[in-house]
Amino acid sequence: MTEQNQNALNEEYEIIDGKLEIGHPFGGYPEVTNMRFLEQFDIQTLKIHISSDMSVQLRSSLLQELSIFNIREYGQDKGRQKQRLNMQVDDLELENLEVLKLENNKLEDYQLYNLAKFKKLHSLDVSKNQVDLTHIHSVTSLTKLYMQRCELKDIDLISSLVNLEELDLSGNIDIDLSPLYKLKLTQKSNQIIYEQL
Repeated sequence: MTEQNQNALNEEYEIIDGKLEIGHPFGGYPEVTNMRFLEQFDIQTLKIHISSDMSVQLRSSLLQELSIFNIREYGQDKGRQKQRLNMQVDDLELENLEVLKLENNKLEDYQLYNLAKFKKLHSLDVSKNQVDLTHIHSVTSLTKLYMQRCELKDIDLISSLVNLEELDLSGNIDIDLSPLYKLKLTQKSNQIIYEQL
């Protein structure tokens, strides 16, 4: 990438200390079509606000944190139909990913297939999606898991997440919490959040 292209890109997307935010909840939604510059700009944290059905494919050995937000929940777009994030974990080649935030994107379980390929992933937020533990339970590196309002019915698979320190299951109605005892979370003084509506 030429210096001129780098300067133009830096002006279009404000890049500060390896952090890049694309789109904004209150207006201005640039279309994300080419993310090849992630490594060239040493981007370690990427936040994307989606405003329409959007496909995401990313490749970077430097990216450590990825957040994708559905802007239909904010500002003038609040109340409109949420958009679907057309992404599967296999579309992400992020070998050093540590934090993944996909809250409220109309995700389904099949989109999280092969989540365990992220060997360094320690924090995952899939709150307000139609997902369960089918593909999450194999990510044994997780220390933080947020699954608020996922309409969970069964959490038996959670016992394989032996490194959990923080767990938020709030907004899930009538689930059996006994599998949590296998984790010995209370002995580690870890945080568990569970509220019935």
